[in-house]
Amino acid sequence: MMPPLTTVRQPFDAVAREGLRLLVQAIEKPDAEPVPVSDPPVELVVRASTAPPTDRAAPRGRRTTAQPHGDAHAAPAPDHPPTPE
Repeated sequence: MMPPLTTVRQPFDAVAREGLRLLVQAIEKPDAEPVPVSDPPVELVVRASTAPPTDRAAPRGRRTTAQPHGDAHAAPAPDHPPTPE
């Protein structure tokens, strides 16, 4: 994907093992109290789709500029002017 997406890495094998263990326990001892389950540890994998927070003092929302009359299909003005190379 472009840009590479930030995601959460989860230990699916550990979750599956724990689920199977709890299932077997429930089948073997149906009258036992259910065991509390905890969330497995996860790891945030930060990639290019994540950006630092923006300045809160900056104006929010779309900036508007006057469009020439007569062209109903004109493209909207960009949010930010292009940066010189």
